[in-house]
Amino acid sequence: MYIFKKLKPRYKILLLTSMMALFAVSCNEVFEQDIAGKSVSIISPADGYSSPSNQVVFWWNKLDGADWYNLQIVKPSFSNVQTLVVDTNVVGESFSWLLSFGEYEWRIRPENSAYIGNYVVRSFSVESDSDLTYQVVPLTSPLQYDTTNNLNQSFSWQSIPYTESYTFTIWQNAYGGTTEHSSSVTTNNANYTFVTDGAYEWGVKAVNALTSSIYYTRKIYIDTQSPATPVLLLPAEDDTLTTTSITFSWTHSSGGSSITDSLLVSDDNGFANIVFSTATKASEVTTILSTGIYYWKVKSVDAAGNESSYSSYRTVTIE
Repeated sequence: MYIFKKLKPRYKILLLTSMMALFAVSCNEVFEQDIAGKSVSIISPADGYSSPSNQVVFWWNKLDGADWYNLQIVKPSFSNVQTLVVDTNVVGESFSWLLSFGEYEWRIRPENSAYIGNYVVRSFSVESDSDLTYQVVPLTSPLQYDTTNNLNQSFSWQSIPYTESYTFTIWQNAYGGTTEHSSSVTTNNANYTFVTDGAYEWGVKAVNALTSSIYYTRKIYIDTQSPATPVLLLPAEDDTLTTTSITFSWTHSSGGSSITDSLLVSDDNGFANIVFSTATKASEVTTILSTGIYYWKVKSVDAAGNESSYSSYRTVTIE
């Protein structure tokens, strides 16, 4: 304790920082189960498995003490890596991925914040077969749950061997609902112009003379309407407050895609000098301001990128 008191302030900070880091590491080691040297038990795909489907599901048994699992997939092998397909941490005991045809190896190891287990390696292949029954068409764009204000959409997907044509379909709301559009194309892309806003699901299946794949689908939301201008609630116009902790509140429109509001606070009514700004999905924000006169306004932006106009500004005085 005497030595600590004699240290210069900057050395005290360094010493305390080092001690806290050491304590954090020690706590991790105390509270995390030691899984060093342990490995998971693989369920599927087994070593040497040949998958008739290009959608491969990886399964393994839970290992006590593992918080997540590091999973890697390469083509064709770890001793001759030509493509690193996947390198990810998985929470849970399964993982699904769409793969092109060919030879692969995959490996998995258990991990937690203090310890790392051993990899288990397995090889497998994805068959190239004229039977499309178990195949899935990998979709490229738009992405899943895309929200856009563009009525003119381009859809694309990856090609599948032995396919003679693709059936491209759009359903209103969800798969199996009212068909918005359906066409047969020989390319791996299609264009469509939507007429009305709303939720849709689109999908593609591969077809040849004997078989067809199942549909693989994604959701898309079309929203071309700008949100309504927010209505300011508090502080009231020309309000005078005696606290520096100020809560700004307003209401915004519902319906359409999700709304994010942009709040601006300035010390001039031309908003040349912004003293506080934030984007929020809530309709209330609290911040600290010093004494003075302030002006504030809000606008809404939806997930499709449509913007409302800014509300008329209000004035608030903090004494």
